[in-house]
Amino acid sequence: MKFLPGRSCKVYFLCFFTFMVGALFGQSEQFRFKQIDLKDGLSHPDVWTIFKDSRGFVWIGTADGLNRFDGYAIKSFINDPLDTTSLPGDGVYKIFETPDRRLLILTTAGFTLYDPENETFERHLDSFFKKYRISERLYNIIKDSDGFYWFVQPDKLVRYHPKQDGYIVIENIAADPLSIVKDEITGFCVDKNRNYWLIHANGIIERIEIHNQQGVVAERVETLQDVDRAVNNYQITADTEGDLWISAPGATNRVFVYDVEQKKLTGRGIVSQLNAKFVSGQTVADNDLIWVGTDHGGINILDKRTASIKNLFHVDGDHLSLASNAITCLYKDDQGIVWIGTYKRGVSYYHPNIYQFDIYKHNGTDPHSLPFEDINSFEEDKKGNLWIGTNGGGLLYFDRHKGTFKQYLNVPGNQNSLSGNVVVSLCLDTDDNLWIGTYKNGLNKFDGKNFTRFTSTQGDTTSLPSMDVWEIFQDSQERIWIGTTDAGAALFDKKTGKFHRLKLWGTNALQSPTIEAICEDRHGNIWFGTFGGIDVLSANDKTFRHFGYSAKPNCLSSNTIFDIMKDSKGRLWIGTARGLNIFDESINGFIDFQENSIKSTVVQIQEDNIGDIWISTLNGLSKITLAAGSLHGASLKRYNELDGLQGRQFNSNAGFKTKNGELLFGGPTGFNILGRKQHGKDLPIEKVIFSELELYEKRVDIGEKIDGLVILKKSISETDQITLPPNKNFFSLKLSSLNYLNPERDHYIYQLEGLNEDWLPVDSNSHEIVFNGLNPGRYLLRVRASNGDGVPSKNDAILAIIIQPPFWKSRGAFLLYGLFVIVVLFFTRKAIQHREKMKFSIEQERSEMQRLHELDMLKVKFFTNVSHEFRTPLTLILTPMEKLIKKAKDPEQLTQFQLVLRNGKRLMNLVNQLLDFKKLEVHEIPFRPSKGDVIAFIRDTVFSFSDLAEKKNINLSFDSVVNSHQVLFDHDKLEKILFNLLSNAFKFTLENGGVSVRVDLLLEASEQLLRIDVSDTGIGIPADKLDKIFEPFFQTDIPKSVLNQGSGIGLAITKEFVKIHGGSIQVKSEVGVGSSFKVMLPLRESQDTLDQIEDAAMPDLQYREASESSYMDEISSEKLSGKTEKKSLLLIDDNDDFRFYLRDNLKFLYTIHEAANGSDGLDCILSLQPDLIVSDIAMPYMDGIELCTKVKSDERVSHIPVILLTARSNEEQRIEGLKAGADDYITKPFNFEVLEARINNLLHQREKFQRAFRKTLDIKSSELQITPLDVKFIEKAVKIVEANISSPSFSIQELGMELGISRAYVFKKIQALSGKTPLEFIRTIRLQHAAQLLERSQLTVREVGYSVGFNTPKYFTKYFKEQYGVLPSEYLALKKKGHEDPEIG
Repeated sequence: MKFLPGRSCKVYFLCFFTFMVGALFGQSEQFRFKQIDLKDGLSHPDVWTIFKDSRGFVWIGTADGLNRFDGYAIKSFINDPLDTTSLPGDGVYKIFETPDRRLLILTTAGFTLYDPENETFERHLDSFFKKYRISERLYNIIKDSDGFYWFVQPDKLVRYHPKQDGYIVIENIAADPLSIVKDEITGFCVDKNRNYWLIHANGIIERIEIHNQQGVVAERVETLQDVDRAVNNYQITADTEGDLWISAPGATNRVFVYDVEQKKLTGRGIVSQLNAKFVSGQTVADNDLIWVGTDHGGINILDKRTASIKNLFHVDGDHLSLASNAITCLYKDDQGIVWIGTYKRGVSYYHPNIYQFDIYKHNGTDPHSLPFEDINSFEEDKKGNLWIGTNGGGLLYFDRHKGTFKQYLNVPGNQNSLSGNVVVSLCLDTDDNLWIGTYKNGLNKFDGKNFTRFTSTQGDTTSLPSMDVWEIFQDSQERIWIGTTDAGAALFDKKTGKFHRLKLWGTNALQSPTIEAICEDRHGNIWFGTFGGIDVLSANDKTFRHFGYSAKPNCLSSNTIFDIMKDSKGRLWIGTARGLNIFDESINGFIDFQENSIKSTVVQIQEDNIGDIWISTLNGLSKITLAAGSLHGASLKRYNELDGLQGRQFNSNAGFKTKNGELLFGGPTGFNILGRKQHGKDLPIEKVIFSELELYEKRVDIGEKIDGLVILKKSISETDQITLPPNKNFFSLKLSSLNYLNPERDHYIYQLEGLNEDWLPVDSNSHEIVFNGLNPGRYLLRVRASNGDGVPSKNDAILAIIIQPPFWKSRGAFLLYGLFVIVVLFFTRKAIQHREKMKFSIEQERSEMQRLHELDMLKVKFFTNVSHEFRTPLTLILTPMEKLIKKAKDPEQLTQFQLVLRNGKRLMNLVNQLLDFKKLEVHEIPFRPSKGDVIAFIRDTVFSFSDLAEKKNINLSFDSVVNSHQVLFDHDKLEKILFNLLSNAFKFTLENGGVSVRVDLLLEASEQLLRIDVSDTGIGIPADKLDKIFEPFFQTDIPKSVLNQGSGIGLAITKEFVKIHGGSIQVKSEVGVGSSFKVMLPLRESQDTLDQIEDAAMPDLQYREASESSYMDEISSEKLSGKTEKKSLLLIDDNDDFRFYLRDNLKFLYTIHEAANGSDGLDCILSLQPDLIVSDIAMPYMDGIELCTKVKSDERVSHIPVILLTARSNEEQRIEGLKAGADDYITKPFNFEVLEARINNLLHQREKFQRAFRKTLDIKSSELQITPLDVKFIEKAVKIVEANISSPSFSIQELGMELGISRAYVFKKIQALSGKTPLEFIRTIRLQHAAQLLERSQLTVREVGYSVGFNTPKYFTKYFKEQYGVLPSEYLALKKKGHEDPEIG
């Protein structure tokens, strides 16, 4: 924007404000305040500053101490000379919030920084001032709507954003006309249009704009410079329309208004002649009223739109007025609450919704207050002023425009005065006559000048029925109805001045003399509410209908009627002594309004303009909100003194609705007016905080040790977890919703996860949760608040609570218990070892012989398979070599073994390179990181080339900035990277050269990197070839003296492996000087538990491992003897090499079958029925987990053991395999002897299983318990055979049909489980039944044979003797003699 030169604007001194003082506010809302003073915990009554931080706390700076207010309680911070972290000075001048959410506080001893987490104060702020480019001259920090922080000093402005780099410093530059003037800056503000305004000590106002990260003056106003040159401390505030309000605290009593659009001081001009000499502060409220605090003049509220002022003062005896007229500071927070600091009287604060209702009460010290406060009735005149009937104070006239009361009293002997001072009913007729009903003093009519009295004359039936006139009502025909307390009702005849009394008692008459309410329905019927129910007079005045209380449905809930009200929809609402009723014309009866349990006495009912129903009771005021106008689903909200009610008790008849929709309710201590603001909602609760922690009713401070444990390391409101010592489980937590309007109406509920999932209420008076006797453990406390409208908080407060167990239940104690058990077991084992020493020595010698024999067997295997491929024999070189190294004792022999191992690994790396290169072409190599010391790994790999360096006389060196570093990395790929780089370095470095490796740890962009430099003094690489060396099969020209030039794929593989790590590789080389390869790898931090599986998770695997050695003898013996019948094994793996390796090593012991994937493997299993399955997990078509699941769920093959092989080694995946039904689970790479032992182990277990099933055959099926699938199979087969026991033709094919499987599967399955052929299986069961028949029946041997399915006695006798060792007849004779059964042969 182009700079607009400053110009003087004409100043208009107007007295308009002065003339209009109070004009606007005659019928405006009342200003009532809440107070905070010494009795609430304020450290000092002199308040100097007020501020609300972003956390929601209100801070009050006083002449002695800083105070934090949370809506319920105050926490004070006082200067302690012995504590350098306490408040440095006594008085607090100003409070600001910094971009890092700390508080910058100006005290009488200078600036200090408050840390909300630790609740401590920092005194040395040099780094803070330097960071934000400010000094101790700072006097304000303002955060605008864009998140910018403005630091205001007399000599400059500094703009800063926490999420953006750089600062903008705005200051005077002598040679720059667009810079600010040099006079000191005294005020700064941001208007609604995000314009930045500042004012100088000389009154010059400037508007700042930001261009190219510089602040320039876009507008300059010099008007105030000529008003009062003695003023030098102007303050500036922008209202909601963008106009500027300027004052000079302590220097003048004038407030200036600058119209931003017209760019001048216009008719709104200058506000002069405030009610005090000095202005102490100003702020703009949410309703755009300007609050101006003065010294000993209270508060002036200015409305520029109507040019009016309202003065707010302290009123003695009124605790809802200002605390003091000496205002020290004003502050408006983010919720629109205006906070007022006073001199010697603490803090007052205001918001329109703090008190929902205007209240009028009698104040003996204020002659302008309500003259008499016990209110009975209301009426309104045409001017909108109120007539008020009192219970002993006569008749009152309330001029609402002037705010004054006029009282009419009975004057004894004056017939033109009110007949009695107890006015119980009022009615203004269409002729503007006010009808006044009194208690014991008859009826009065007031025409504005004279009172006319109507009395009851005994014997005159046309006179007033009674002197107790309780109700006066004018119907739609302008007739006046009178209700009395003891003589029923009467109709007044305006023409004759006589009363026509209604019939009392009997048929077609009133049923009670006490008339409490009169109402007309939409049909013109007149309803009389009495103490005996309701009587309805028809519109033609001829008939009565009576409604009374009854236990039957649709009747009144009580006969005592206090009010009848017709709403805007024509419905009749009835207030009774037992709640609220509604008349339903469709049923000609009543509905008891039971929503929210309204059962108290309802004395008055009124409807507001939006259709809500208000009822006054003897216990407060309630609002009923109907859901879409329906009676069902209505909600109810209750109000009490906290909302500004005159009291909880309201009087009968004291309810009224004015023409503009205001509702009036009176009671014994005054009356309330429900204007527009009663519909205002409570402010929503943003969050809930924990404000204080108490342990055994004593507050816990930050850093305080209890039983040696610090419970609070920071403020409880900033804490998300507390840990309590053992047996310190009686504690409480105080809560706050940071609600300053009506915190007393807030309700809290909490849930303690770990103890109870239910939400429980918190005591609304103490807002404190008390816990007593919680058991040791971890709990999660959730707290939720809801405001007075029942709206829950947006965020719950969450606190983790840990209660430590006593020592004897702690982990340390259990560790000691375990250690004790281990010691006992250790010494027990020692004793057993000592006793078995000789036996162990013999077994050890045998084991050593067996080990030597196995070593010979491995050598035989090596030389047998060397012609097939390289990988399998290399594996068989490395595995036994590692074992020999562990057993070697001769140093020279150990050195040779290590040499063989290193060169074997090199050869394996060369072979693997070809395989890796092939896999890289199809992207088959994954990244498999694991935990390890990367420095030690690199060091070992480098020094594995030491023999080559010694042979070629090359100097090999290794250097690292750290000795050790535990991280995640792929051991295999890193080893191949180093192998390729070092191999090339030695290959192209001539004798007497050098090869060096250096390792560094770097930090770039918050990421930790590992740099590996491999350098040599070799022949070098030409510069034009450097970009090609990582291409596959590329080879540069090298001297003929260099042998073994290689295949050209090593560096290509190296580069791909570096990329898999997420790293990069670079090369620098100079021909004749040497080459340097730099590898950069990102590091990932490792967890200590990586790749570890707890032994307790799989005790069966531990058992197998422990028993492997015990089976090695058996394996070897079987190999040597060659007599054992070979079992069949099915090998399933998609890797041809691996299947060959397993087949070649297992073919001497087992019959081997193969399958290349899970799908083919399942077909082989079903067709071959092998004795054991060895399967990989990761396979195409069907993986090993799915295969195992299908095998174990198929009765035909569920008995076959399954061993799963996989490269996945974490615990979850192992558990997944075991849950699928695998009998064993072996992680690659593995020791082949382990696999042999586990195969043999499972086959032996299967044989034991068969023997167990044979025993099972001796048990009746009814005696078997719930068993695994194989046992259920045998159980089913036994029952089928038993069912066909007498059929000689029952065959294996029929048995298979009954079982649902083929004949072949019957044969294989039964033989695998029982060790018998199906025919033997059937015969065994027949013979068992035969033995039972011989033993228990009277049948002959021949009959028994036939009954169990044998065709001839000859065959029966033959097989019986084979089974039991005796003939059937001999068996029968032995049984009769009492001998035991012979054992089955």
